[in-house]
Amino acid sequence: MKGNFFIGIDAGTTSVKGVLTDDRGSILSASSREYSLEIHDDRCELDADIYWQKTKAVIADLVGNVTSPNKEQIRALAFSSQGETMI
Repeated sequence: MKGNFFIGIDAGTTSVKGVLTDDRGSILSASSREYSLEIHDDRCELDADIYWQKTKAVIADLVGNVTSPNKEQIRALAFSSQGETMI
């Protein structure tokens, strides 16, 4: 594939979701991985390593689902997450 590509990742409350887009904003690939929060009385927790492992899996899916953009063609990676989160 020719052109520039961009990855967007959302680390949400119950899953990590991602998309791979081209330089026109067209979505070429999408992926998500779910997880469960550990609930303790008045708080919820999730081991940061779970976020990392799920994020790596989503990125591997995004790149693997299309006819391989070179790593050099991926120009940016953006993250967002749910509010009031401390990782």
